[in-house]
Amino acid sequence: MLRVGKKKFISGSILLIVLLIIFFYVFNSEHINGRSALIITGFILIGILSLVNIVKDSRIISANKFFWYFQFVFMSIAPLCQYLSGYYPWRVKIDDSDIEIAQLIVVFWSVLYRLFYHRTKLKVKNHSVGGRIRNYFTADRYFSPICLTGIFVCTVFGFALLIRMIGFYDLFFRSTNTLDIENSTINFVVKKFLTALPAMACAVYLMVIRKKKSAPMVVGLVVLIFATVCSNFPTSTTRYWMGTIFVGIMFVAMIRRKESRLVDYGIIFGLLVAFPLFYWFKTVTVTDFVGGSVKFSGITESFNTVDFDAFTLVARSVRYVRENGITWGKQLINIILFFIPRSIWESKPITTNVLIASSQNQTFTNLSCPLPAEAYVNFGWIGVPVYCLVYAKFNYYIDDIFWNKSSDDDISVINMAYPFLCVITLYINRGPLQPSFIQTIALVLPLIVIILFSKRRKKKEQHEK
Repeated sequence: MLRVGKKKFISGSILLIVLLIIFFYVFNSEHINGRSALIITGFILIGILSLVNIVKDSRIISANKFFWYFQFVFMSIAPLCQYLSGYYPWRVKIDDSDIEIAQLIVVFWSVLYRLFYHRTKLKVKNHSVGGRIRNYFTADRYFSPICLTGIFVCTVFGFALLIRMIGFYDLFFRSTNTLDIENSTINFVVKKFLTALPAMACAVYLMVIRKKKSAPMVVGLVVLIFATVCSNFPTSTTRYWMGTIFVGIMFVAMIRRKESRLVDYGIIFGLLVAFPLFYWFKTVTVTDFVGGSVKFSGITESFNTVDFDAFTLVARSVRYVRENGITWGKQLINIILFFIPRSIWESKPITTNVLIASSQNQTFTNLSCPLPAEAYVNFGWIGVPVYCLVYAKFNYYIDDIFWNKSSDDDISVINMAYPFLCVITLYINRGPLQPSFIQTIALVLPLIVIILFSKRRKKKEQHEK
């Protein structure tokens, strides 16, 4: 018989109660007259599936937990708020029939993900390809003072190169924070590499300082943090990339392997306080504030923005397939062969979000496109389990390596990369897949380069699990 510890049971129960309060607050905050009971039930079902899996995962962070929070917020709470209040992101009205099919896709995706994630078992030998990859991620690294100096110099050089290519003041404005490289893909990768480089250098310095603190290391870390902030300034970069960089660094500095609800409550704080306040500050003027005509709309209206368009893109993908048919993997080929420039491959497919938006007469095409929508547009219902299988195994793989195959005492690739990978899974889930895939590669590439400065420590014992 499975026994749950008292502390784990209490923390899980408190979290469940808080999340249920949020859920029912949203449900009761709008009139449901004239709304489909079937659609409302569908959003509630997605929310319950997400809640159960969030509470079951007591690890302080995991890619699995971030997936279920994405499902809870973007596939349940946000679209429920939008449906009850009659809000349609991008002013594209969606038929109830498309919403119902989209809900079936999301429920199918959620059930399959849980099945694939929990049924995955990794048994690899040290000398196999999988074993070598695992050993690369988990090996304890040693950075000599000379190597750390080399990392610092290379990072400062990279920051100077970014300033030279963009201009220091232009780093702080999105309209001018661009590189002048003709190939858009190379442009994107180079810029993300240069902006991620100081963040990954910070991760290395934080791991080294954790073992042995020294004044030169602290001074170097301060300089690297300054370069990271300037390279990824909030006013000049997307919120998802900025969040990945800054939250990732915070996790590297603070997170240890333990069962804790600290991050859960941080996410709840964002739902209850941060999102509503950000929405409030966007709509309130100085005249309103001085005149006392300020009305705080609360959590519900904060979800009625285009930032939470993820579910509607699943519904719009249903409409696209109904009107145009599936693409038979053309968008997937675009992701696999992303490095081929359009100047050479003139018929290179466009990203799925652009495809959907353009077909529905929308001029602005920089929308989200969640993984279920990508799967459905490419291969229909057959694509959903295939995409889900790959994604669930990826999440399990990095979760397993971090939690079961490595330790807090090591200066390892997984300890430095895992916090960033957990956060960026939110962007991967929201999509579209091509830029999020390239962005993930650009994020970890600087760390791969930095690791070349290190040496592997020899351990007395190797535990093969």
